[in-house]
Amino acid sequence: MIRYTAKRIALEVMESDDALPPLPAASQRLLLMARQPVDQIDIPSFSKIVEGDPALTAKLLQLANSSYFGTLKEIMSVRQAIMHMGLEETITSVYSIFFREALPEFPKLEGFSGKDYWDHCWACATANRMLGHPVHQQMAQAIPCELYIAGLLHGVGKIFLAINRTEQFQQCLHDSREHKQPLAQSEVNIIGTTDTEIAYYVLKNWNLPEHICQTIRHYQAPSEAAKEYRGAAALTQLAYYITSTSGIGNNGDGCEYDVKQSYVAENWALLRTEKKHQELLIKDIFATLKKKFALLNPETEKDDNQTDAMMDGTEAAKIETPKPKKEKGLLGRLFSW
Repeated sequence: MIRYTAKRIALEVMESDDALPPLPAASQRLLLMARQPVDQIDIPSFSKIVEGDPALTAKLLQLANSSYFGTLKEIMSVRQAIMHMGLEETITSVYSIFFREALPEFPKLEGFSGKDYWDHCWACATANRMLGHPVHQQMAQAIPCELYIAGLLHGVGKIFLAINRTEQFQQCLHDSREHKQPLAQSEVNIIGTTDTEIAYYVLKNWNLPEHICQTIRHYQAPSEAAKEYRGAAALTQLAYYITSTSGIGNNGDGCEYDVKQSYVAENWALLRTEKKHQELLIKDIFATLKKKFALLNPETEKDDNQTDAMMDGTEAAKIETPKPKKEKGLLGRLFSW
């Protein structure tokens, strides 16, 4: 029943005025590159693809010349951006820019804005990429760039529901907060399916790689994924849990999560490092998210007490829905509608 309802709503999404535009050939080539380790990506080919899209190039150069990357000399080409930002950072930035531009605007909802949503997705993508680094995990199927895309798009079904089932989705948000339960549970109770199941069918129709679609479909319950997708789904779930306690954005959930209950926590062998190093890795992800977000959003005020508690590890195991932020930093200016 859940899948039947998801297919029906996905069809509504694909036939609506806000249907996703067909993926251009250049974008499909970029997605194919996501399956390659960064050190195997051909830089001239990547640069040529990006340069073929003037709008994409302009956004990338704007980011490369931002205070975050601390450039003293103006960056004027994609190759210069790669040299200055690093190849992996450039590639993931391109994916972020592309998908933010291609997806429809997130409608205004009570307690859940487009900025809240995208800030959370950016943080989840960044955390997922760090978890997927070969030093930290031993799953050949989990490529950092592909994990970044999965983290970036993990909640895209919420956009589809917010646009096509606005009243019901608003009710789901309220129900999740009122009963302090996962948003997905409220979605099943009220709509009859989950945003991740809807996202799977829409993104599959959009010709995104199956590995990314399956990761998004199963990150909330990695054990239900086929073996070849389980590792990536598990890492994405952990990235989601970590992100939700960072104070960045809003995931729509009205409950707390416990990292100790994540699939990875129950299967630590997925991460190559020892337990103590795994804890340090999670703390490092928190610190990286905090630093990057502060640089990209210099005017955003932080709750120092919450951050200090998070960074000393006392709150690292529990994840709480952050308060929405309304400030617009570089991320917001780059992708403002």
